[in-house]
Amino acid sequence: MPVRSVVVDTSALYALADSDDVHHLEAVAYLKRVGRGVSLVLAEPTLMETMTLLSSRLGKQAALRALGSIREDYQEMWRIF
Repeated sequence: MPVRSVVVDTSALYALADSDDVHHLEAVAYLKRVGRGVSLVLAEPTLMETMTLLSSRLGKQAALRALGSIREDYQEMWRIF
């Protein structure tokens, strides 16, 4: 059965956003492996933590770009619940 939803934490989201992160290639490869139709499911505190970490380490613009990428999947989380 194909994976439809993946629960993610801050470390996974950060690795996807930061090409210099030691786990970046692994995170990107995982997403490619599970496919395009997969929803990333995250809790609201995880979103806030991720935005804070991205903003402090990579800058506000990087955090906003990541938020734009997360937005559709975040809305899907609320549909699931």
